[in-house]
Amino acid sequence: MRNLVLVILIALACATSSRGQTSAPAWDPPPITLQLSGVSPQDAFRQLGELVGLTFQPYNDNLFASRPASIDVDIKEQPFWLAVKQVCDASHIELHNDSQPAARLGEGDRGLWSNAIAVSSGPVVFVLTGLQRTTKVDLRQPNKITRRADLGITTFIDPRVRTAQGSRPLVVTEATDDKGQKLKHANPDSSGTFQNAWSINQNLALDLPVEPGRKIAKITGDAHFLMDVKTESLEIKLPMTEKITRRIGGFPLVLSDVRKEGTNWRAKISYNRTGGDKSAYERLRPAFEDWTRRLELQDEAGQPFRRGGWSGMSSNDERSVELQLEPPTENGDAVKLVWAVPVEVKDVAIPFEFTDLPLEESGATETEKKSDG
Repeated sequence: MRNLVLVILIALACATSSRGQTSAPAWDPPPITLQLSGVSPQDAFRQLGELVGLTFQPYNDNLFASRPASIDVDIKEQPFWLAVKQVCDASHIELHNDSQPAARLGEGDRGLWSNAIAVSSGPVVFVLTGLQRTTKVDLRQPNKITRRADLGITTFIDPRVRTAQGSRPLVVTEATDDKGQKLKHANPDSSGTFQNAWSINQNLALDLPVEPGRKIAKITGDAHFLMDVKTESLEIKLPMTEKITRRIGGFPLVLSDVRKEGTNWRAKISYNRTGGDKSAYERLRPAFEDWTRRLELQDEAGQPFRRGGWSGMSSNDERSVELQLEPPTENGDAVKLVWAVPVEVKDVAIPFEFTDLPLEESGATETEKKSDG
């Protein structure tokens, strides 16, 4: 089998009432403009984060001591993550991609995504992090040969956009090589993994013909997200005296119980079909886990309780979960509950297009792999 691997690594770290205030965040926010002269990298990241409500957090306290003392920033009408890349590059700082809500900054010169191929579209930036071409021969069926190109894609979402962290597959609408041959989407049901609220890692595979071209001439498609159109910010004094119900897509999301058990607290949440349209419910049901993660208990100082254990139940008509929440300090107690509930959601398709992606290099050799599986 012939195998050519082109890998581009990516390093990231780059109240008294149960009714709260309802907001309508834009799902296509305006571009970023930020012009600063002679500021420290720390101050540049702070000002950039304040524009979108994102905290940039250094991995260690000495990070900025070894960076440039001052930088100039000239960002004009840029998507947010391209603006972040500009500050990262100027500061010689890498943004590490992990599960923390803050954007974590670390040492390094690869910036946000180094020289990887990036495409901006609406509120997101698609980054091609790697491309691997493989040919697999099954020794039990020697004539059965699989030829594929696997693309790793990390999608960065503008923090001003709130999406449900229930990943959906990428949809390919067209893929051709430089010989004009059509390339079939090989994993249309493969969904990705959210690293945090603002990035998702996904894999896109294409079947290759027997004699493919030297390049993928073009690949176009859409990434699909369930985005908040209107969000209600609930703030409820504890103990809770009655259940809270909000309808999402016509189906009830119910917070039925929040109570103290020893030093911890317990919260019960459910989302059920109640006889509504089955296909509409199935489309929304995967987002339930994300909606429950938005619930937060706070102590008098506003410190959030930690998420402990949980138990749940899932069927075709209902999902429910019981959360165990632990105090942030030894003697801490919850005084209020805050919860950003998406009272109106919308399916949004964000288009992407990559062109001229190499499948082989001039003079490159390929190594055969054989498998008995």
